[in-house]
Amino acid sequence: MAKRNTACVSNKISLLLLIVLAMLIALDMLSFLVKTNLQKLIIYAVIFVIPIIVYIKKNRYKARSVLKLNHVKIKYLPFIILFALSVSIICALINTLSSAALQSFWNIRIPTSTVVFASENPAVIIITHILLPAVCEELLIRGIALSEYEKYGVSVSVIITALVFSLFHGSLVTFLSMFVAGVFYGVLTHLFKSVWPAVICHIINNSLAVYLNYNMDFIKYLASDLIFLIGVVLILFVILYVALRLTEGVIDDFGSKKRLKTNTKKLVYGEPLSSVYIWIFFILCVFIMIRNSGLW
Repeated sequence: MAKRNTACVSNKISLLLLIVLAMLIALDMLSFLVKTNLQKLIIYAVIFVIPIIVYIKKNRYKARSVLKLNHVKIKYLPFIILFALSVSIICALINTLSSAALQSFWNIRIPTSTVVFASENPAVIIITHILLPAVCEELLIRGIALSEYEKYGVSVSVIITALVFSLFHGSLVTFLSMFVAGVFYGVLTHLFKSVWPAVICHIINNSLAVYLNYNMDFIKYLASDLIFLIGVVLILFVILYVALRLTEGVIDDFGSKKRLKTNTKKLVYGEPLSSVYIWIFFILCVFIMIRNSGLW
């Protein structure tokens, strides 16, 4: 039975990720057949929801447990919001540096996601660019994928899901920042044993990204003002300082319960990268990044 589990664990979660990615690629390629954003929105949600439901039913998992749907106390909300702002700021800075570095060699495009929703309607933008991707991606990656990869240990699960998360976005420019964000989101999910803090962080990060994207000219104008830049830097330091202080309190609170204890037992589920499906997933993601970036 142990050998059978060894052969199946990495295969089944990798296959789930590959199926979702393949269907997203198909949706993007066949977008011309979808007449409205609402139809595309429904298809996008179904692409995530149906495979997750089938996966849970097939493996006889409890949805609340494997998706990490545990509630989080309201008292931790200020910490989660400041944590999210800190991570979003770090990601924005990394994206700026990555974009400058890559565009010094190539003319790189910056896609927003694997599936693009074209609309100027604020309500549609909020749903398609901010809310829906955050919920769907987190339930898949920090929910079910993280739960499965936890069988290899906490560190392995955080790193692999961060890599999957960064590749999932199909952008060379945002690859590094999404990996960093994925690590932070994974640690946060392990800390709270819940996917909801990561969902909140993802929503805040998407909101900042959308705001920067739609107000880039205005931001460049403000950035030319030295007083404005000094004020922004001071605000960022305050946010980071308060976030760090709150982090100390949260870790102390959870530390006494040993909620971040790493599994140090001998791994009996094989190597997490042993599945051929995860390598097909990686190859497809790299192809998408090259295509979306305009290099091919």
